[in-house]
Amino acid sequence: EDEKKIISDEHWYLDLPELKEKGIFIIEESSFMTCEDFLYGRMSFKGFNPEVEELMIQLNSKTKTEEVIEGKMEVDVSDEEMA
Repeated sequence: EDEKKIISDEHWYLDLPELKEKGIFIIEESSFMTCEDFLYGRMSFKGFNPEVEELMIQLNSKTKTEEVIEGKMEVDVSDEEMA
């Protein structure tokens, strides 16, 4: 019973240093173009969700063909002409 009397409100608080407030870190973008190159949100592997895997294949094939087209467009002068 004496132990119960000794326990007061201070017993329930930790002696921790006060937390300092961090500055607010928000970046506002005026365009959503930075999100254009993100990966598809839903993923599936090893046949777990065939519909999602089909979508992943379609999106990956589109990005690969776009990369090939962009690679061809960037080369205006061939290596032989440069030599």
